[in-house]
Amino acid sequence: INSVEDMKKERLIFTFSLMAVALLLFYWFQWRPSEIRKDCVVYAKTNTKDIRPRTDTPAVANNYYRDCLARNGLKPESLFVNQ
Repeated sequence: INSVEDMKKERLIFTFSLMAVALLLFYWFQWRPSEIRKDCVVYAKTNTKDIRPRTDTPAVANNYYRDCLARNGLKPESLFVNQ
């Protein structure tokens, strides 16, 4: 009888451990980058709103955005801020 109960406890511990790892991976690879990108869009827009409108303003905003991504540990290639 102890053997069956021990197996159930081990299975429960394994299941919770697996769920914890899955949640950690989801946070690190999905949630965190999404939040960083949102924050970087706000950062780029606030830093370029004082620049008088001119033709290179989207490029300047894009540079702020890419810099913010790089400072937060994300690769900035192929990302662009739409104005």
